[in-house]
Amino acid sequence: MLSESEILNYEASRIDELLRDEFAKQGHDMSGKWSSTLYHELVAENQVCGYALGYGMIVNEGIEPERIPFGDNRGGESEYIKGLITFWQYRKPGLSPQQYLKLAIKTAIVQKEEGMSTIGSRVFSKTGERQHFFERLHKQLKEIDESIFLALDLLIEQRTGDIKRIIY
Repeated sequence: MLSESEILNYEASRIDELLRDEFAKQGHDMSGKWSSTLYHELVAENQVCGYALGYGMIVNEGIEPERIPFGDNRGGESEYIKGLITFWQYRKPGLSPQQYLKLAIKTAIVQKEEGMSTIGSRVFSKTGERQHFFERLHKQLKEIDESIFLALDLLIEQRTGDIKRIIY
């Protein structure tokens, strides 16, 4: 029989995979960077913490239009525009630097109007969703909770059964 920590570790691994899968289905996993940094660790006998690059929370929550950092007249020098250029380099490899800058600026204009994620970005998603990949796991998390409780119940029964055999 597995120990408590082995049960939690196994179920946390399932959660990691569900998150990676939903992140990819929503069309966010072009570089693989976020998914490759997602991991968990047992911080106590009965507590698990998950970790990944912080931008995953930004992707999960989105950004309101007024918080999009565009319009400071710095052209292709802002970190925001550089990030969009990198996005387009993954999305459409083989274009010229000028074409990437043009796509980045067009994207920034739309994001400044709509926020992030944009309505048009849903074409990259297999689920039609572009945000809230954490929240979309609620059904699976309920099943994982039930699996954990069942495994722990069996573990307790096994341990108390062993004690009874020793006592009698």
